[in-house]
Amino acid sequence: VFTFRDITEEKRRQEVYHRTEKLAAVGQLSAGIAHELNTPLGSILGYARLLLKGDNLAAEQRERLAIIAEQAKKSGAIIRELLDFSRLSGQQPSQGMSCDLNQVATEAVRILRAEFDKQAIAVKFNFSDLPLVAADPKRLEQVMVNILLNSAQAIGSGGQVEIITLLQGDEVQVRITDSGPGIPGENLSRIFDPFFTTKPAGKGTGLGLSICAGIIGDYGGAIDVRNGPGSGAVFTITLPLPGEDHAG
Repeated sequence: VFTFRDITEEKRRQEVYHRTEKLAAVGQLSAGIAHELNTPLGSILGYARLLLKGDNLAAEQRERLAIIAEQAKKSGAIIRELLDFSRLSGQQPSQGMSCDLNQVATEAVRILRAEFDKQAIAVKFNFSDLPLVAADPKRLEQVMVNILLNSAQAIGSGGQVEIITLLQGDEVQVRITDSGPGIPGENLSRIFDPFFTTKPAGKGTGLGLSICAGIIGDYGGAIDVRNGPGSGAVFTITLPLPGEDHAG
């Protein structure tokens, strides 16, 4: 007699737990590094701007000081991302809040409408009637905006994004499918790791999807990505309905 046990849900919960633990550890490290770097970088930027006000600078000197100031500004932006990441990774889920995932998805697209129009990307909605989920709509909006931005960058121009919402038993799902080239197989298991990015240097810190995973994990849900049967990536956000056992 053979007995089989479905361990899919157990594996998913373990994955969410380990991902949350990793995010918390990296968040603490990021906060320490960011605070240590913030003061000297601020001084570099301040002195560079002060020197640029001088009247006796040669054109070459002015150009080099402008580069120093610009690079210090870019570094400061990265530090702000690190600080945001550290705050989000240690943030507790908002209590007593609920939201409609269809409305959250609609608002996320509205925020990015100009970007989609500029790239001639069509957005298709395929919504189901859903009960409310226990979550902060602004945090879930941040998740969807981040995923949709990744989709837009992958597509380039002239493609399509489809957003599907589903009720699956005691869970709700949001699936975001794009018509881009998909994700290389070797990157699928790493895409939610902190600081992992395939973008060119200076174009991303690799924290966006990590933050998304942390937020969804806070609500006992999971976020997954795979390549579609034709082409493009499919991001699936799964959240439990209120009253269900929340992991994380």
